[in-house]
Amino acid sequence: QTLAANYRLHGVQLTGLQPETLYTYRVRTGSQVSPVFRFRTQPTAARKTGHFRILLTGDHQLRNDDRHTPLLQAAKAKIQSLTGLPLEESVQLMLNNGDQVDVGTLDHYEFVHMKPSAVVSGNLAIMTALGNHETYYDPGLANWRAHNFYDQISYKGIAAAADESYYAHQVGRVLLVYLNSESGFSAQAEWLRKVVTAADADPDVDWVISVVHRPYQAEQYVGDISQWFRDTAMPILAGTRKHALNIGAHHHLYARGQTRDWPIYHIISGGTAWDQFWGQSTERDMDDVQKTIANWTWQLIDFDLDARTMKVSSYAEGHPKLGFAYSSRLVDEF
Repeated sequence: QTLAANYRLHGVQLTGLQPETLYTYRVRTGSQVSPVFRFRTQPTAARKTGHFRILLTGDHQLRNDDRHTPLLQAAKAKIQSLTGLPLEESVQLMLNNGDQVDVGTLDHYEFVHMKPSAVVSGNLAIMTALGNHETYYDPGLANWRAHNFYDQISYKGIAAAADESYYAHQVGRVLLVYLNSESGFSAQAEWLRKVVTAADADPDVDWVISVVHRPYQAEQYVGDISQWFRDTAMPILAGTRKHALNIGAHHHLYARGQTRDWPIYHIISGGTAWDQFWGQSTERDMDDVQKTIANWTWQLIDFDLDARTMKVSSYAEGHPKLGFAYSSRLVDEF
């Protein structure tokens, strides 16, 4: 795709790959040749042993202060140290939960999202949710659709939205549901009901994880959440007890809570955008939020398929701009 005079985006669809298989590859275009990378294809629902892991980061929208690259470098090193395996053998998928850019221009897709993500993108598939910043300067989502090939993704014949702003796909025994917290609420609610009904009856799905940019609840910048998600989408998702976790962002910190009415955890992962400290906004202690930590963080979601358990671990890299840094310090786990 020639998106601008000096911006050419290449996309290649690979077919005929075997599940859970390591593939080695490199990319060539003209005289340019990439290094050699490798990746592992996803498991099928037939695998019920071992681990299925997801790396989660969010809200890395800064254009001229690249905090996402060092965070991903730290996450990669920590995960490889914990598992004793290369990243592509220990983690199956990476998630970004919105605001991968500050504005939806080509410059920001290149320098805020694509290049920082190169720390891991040669080895891991990265799936993204739409944030409010993706819509700035790109209200029709032309650049979003150009960079994310979600139009062919579906679950049980339930296709992604026409503008690719919400979609669902199954990986192993986990169904991931990505929602649009910015618009399209009526049609999206009907779509979500179909997905939840299908997942609840699907014997090959053990867990449902929802991903949305504006969160379910927040103790800083109180009220800056998705009221549609809280009032409409979460009750629909609660229609299946398989929905174990909701992931949000928008707030530049880590938070964790549980809904009062359903056995569902919700977290905020927004650790590498502009700093958000206590005392800078309207703040209130919320009874459905147990912890809020204003650090740069990333999360590892680990499904133990034998034990049928999910563990979420949040690691902090501190706030280097304030003169201190952590080396992937475990700050929360549930």
